[in-house]
Amino acid sequence: MLSGPSGSSGDAGVRPGDLVLDIGAGRGALTRPLLEAGARVVAVELHPGRAAELRSRFSEQGVRVVRCDLRELRLPRRPFRVVASPPYSATTDVLRLLLRTDRLLAAHLVLQRAAARRLLERPPGGRHAHRYVLALGRPVPPDGVPAGAAGRLGRPARRAPLRRVRRTIYGDPMLVAFSISPSGAADESGSVSEAVAAAVRVVRESGLPNETNAMFTNIEGEWDEVMDVVKRAVDAVAAVSPRVGLVLKADIRPGYTGQLTAKVERVERALEA
Repeated sequence: MLSGPSGSSGDAGVRPGDLVLDIGAGRGALTRPLLEAGARVVAVELHPGRAAELRSRFSEQGVRVVRCDLRELRLPRRPFRVVASPPYSATTDVLRLLLRTDRLLAAHLVLQRAAARRLLERPPGGRHAHRYVLALGRPVPPDGVPAGAAGRLGRPARRAPLRRVRRTIYGDPMLVAFSISPSGAADESGSVSEAVAAAVRVVRESGLPNETNAMFTNIEGEWDEVMDVVKRAVDAVAAVSPRVGLVLKADIRPGYTGQLTAKVERVERALEA
């Protein structure tokens, strides 16, 4: 659940001994109050200079500094929390990453107001998205993040002046219809339903709007999250079949959401007219 940032790490639910990821740690604005709350902190920072500064400042206090891109970040195998102030351009990637695990206890994200509202209006999907609730928290002062400010995964808040970000179609919702055909995975009757069921299970667990008919599975979401689901569905079938065929078509229409059902409803209304 994303709950609002506040003036102390304690308000973020952090307790002594908790494992906490500080994603986009920067120079440690949130790292120090987390340490003061007794947390075991893993600071994630891509910039080499800031990562070196984090090691210099906090290595003796037991902070583990991980310098990597979000796409390379491996989440802990034990229950953990997240307290982070990610850059605007990485907010969707951070949330999508966290919604792929069921080991997350809570995440407090300090975000720009525009990013917060965007995530609430069009939350990204994830395998375990159904386990979490996104909500808007209280704003923090516009001049920066106060010491110890943190918010829970689901309630973003204002952090800094809004930056202009170039819009691309890859961040807009899209519809994808795809069909996966396993080769060599048929049962005695020639049916491949078990292999197909493995793929459909991946889609349904993704949390994205979807439906399956006799010929295709339809799914709606942003480019990266939809393609990630398709890839994992193919992998599920490939695990039981030496060869896999994939047929895919997409409807990319920026600015439109809910088209999985809306397109059919428009046709039905036309038929009734």
